[in-house]
Amino acid sequence: MKHPRARYVLLAWMCGPLLGQAPPPVFEVASIRTGAPFSMDLLRSGGIGITVDPGRVTIRSWSLADFIGAAYRVRTDQIEGPDWMGAARFDVQAKMPEGTTAAQVPEMLQALLAGRFQLRVRRDQKEMPVYVLSVKKGGPRLQESPPGDATPSGCVIIAGAHRSCQKMTMAALADLLTQLSRMYAAMPPGGMPWGIEAPTVDMTGLTGAYDFRMDYGPGTEETGGGSVMDAVDRLGLKLDKQKRSYDRIVVESLAKVPTDN
Repeated sequence: MKHPRARYVLLAWMCGPLLGQAPPPVFEVASIRTGAPFSMDLLRSGGIGITVDPGRVTIRSWSLADFIGAAYRVRTDQIEGPDWMGAARFDVQAKMPEGTTAAQVPEMLQALLAGRFQLRVRRDQKEMPVYVLSVKKGGPRLQESPPGDATPSGCVIIAGAHRSCQKMTMAALADLLTQLSRMYAAMPPGGMPWGIEAPTVDMTGLTGAYDFRMDYGPGTEETGGGSVMDAVDRLGLKLDKQKRSYDRIVVESLAKVPTDN
């Protein structure tokens, strides 16, 4: 985690408090305001997300589904609740108690949602669709990254909207595809026709790091656009939909408008 500023995605389940454990921390002060409506331009510009600075949390243009997902460390597609919880967006400026860390932010978000939005939830399990990433017949069309390559791992946009991915493991590719599925879930119907609607699990068996081109998004293949499924296919890989059991959060009560700051 980078210091002093960190952005992070919360993905694991929170364990319940142990007997004798101190009460979970709460924000000392938290201001909640109406956030900007979702748009791809806002997302690309960094106007949506969470920033954790020493002693302070800043959240911009999150839906209530985003807040619940972060608070309980689940994806938004693992939350069952009213349709409108993905629509209205809020900004939060919050002060963390002295001595607390970024790892404790989810617990503080739980308390904030319970106190200001009257959130009550329960946990259960549900079988959900996922994409399994595997190798196509004929093998992958990937180039292994050179040994000792100091290039940071990840994908960057080069000419036009074409993407160059370097030092990417298949687990990292599956994470990228899962992030795209979260974007898809956050979009209004039809807003991301080139996207992918379910999280991805790596079952390729490939253990190396690879360099490759991966183009997807609005536009044509020539301009760097096209569907995510086609982009994966061009790598000699495939995505097959299956069902797996996942933990989920069921919203039992939630207010549309927070109580006053």
